[in-house]
Amino acid sequence: SPRIVVIASGKGGVGKSNIAVNLCINAARAGVRTVLVDADMGLANADVLCGMTVAAHLGHVIDGAATMDEVAFDAPGGFRLVSG
Repeated sequence: SPRIVVIASGKGGVGKSNIAVNLCINAARAGVRTVLVDADMGLANADVLCGMTVAAHLGHVIDGAATMDEVAFDAPGGFRLVSG
């Protein structure tokens, strides 16, 4: 069954995104199929950390303009990324 890992903090700038991206890279290297959902709707930056420019993001899903499959992109490191 799927596992969900949540990384959260009450303060910005503590490294949540860096930890999340690196956990996904290491999980992918271990053969675990992994999706990172950057749910920060204001200052999402997992795509920037991955050196990506995404065409659609989680906001498009919330608005009904796209599905989760349509906003999940292959990220360097072998995991899928849904940007915030």
